[in-house]
Amino acid sequence: MGENPYDRFIQLVDFDLHYAQSEKKFQAQAHWCLELENQKVAAQAEVATARDSVHQEKKQAALLELEITGHAQEIRKKQAHLDTVRDAREYAALEHEIAGLQKKIAVLETAFFEIWDRISAREEALKILQDTLAGRLDALTQQQDGCIQEQKKLEQELAQLAQDRVTLKKNVTPEILALYESRRAQGDEAAAEALNGSCNACGSTLPSGDFGAIKRHVVMPCQRCRRLLFVRT
Repeated sequence: MGENPYDRFIQLVDFDLHYAQSEKKFQAQAHWCLELENQKVAAQAEVATARDSVHQEKKQAALLELEITGHAQEIRKKQAHLDTVRDAREYAALEHEIAGLQKKIAVLETAFFEIWDRISAREEALKILQDTLAGRLDALTQQQDGCIQEQKKLEQELAQLAQDRVTLKKNVTPEILALYESRRAQGDEAAAEALNGSCNACGSTLPSGDFGAIKRHVVMPCQRCRRLLFVRT
């Protein structure tokens, strides 16, 4: 730690740069963990969509089968009634109705078998998809576990850095600290080094009087970017 308040201020500036880098690393890690989760969800949704497609086809097939069964039962009833009919017109009408029902059954059976052909194809595709995605999901899960562990580690490091900063601030002159924290609250880097008469952050040339004062450890802002300027001793 520096032996004078000015050095301690610079130490705080350097510490905050490191802290900001750690925060960015944590945010990037959190984003990567979320991306892995999104990839898992997308893979699982793909399987669920394929499975639901098979389920819907089977429901449609079941409805067709139910309709076919109903028509078949109706045919049997009408055929049984034929044996009791003596009127030729009624007999012919029943035969016509039976023929119509048989045609309906033929159409429905064609649709039924077409659906089962699709079901067979989709079940095979689903099996291939599940086999393909199983390894991918395992790999994603392993990556995610590692990502979460690293994220927790970075979170702990940030918590420790936050505690260290509290201690570090106590060693900075209150007036300088107030200026620095006010600038830092605006979200940008709050301080920059003055090198060769220029602000090392925005590159603007400093008035000679300002640079002379900064070299005497007077903390003042850059007139262009408003960062507090300092020189390293």
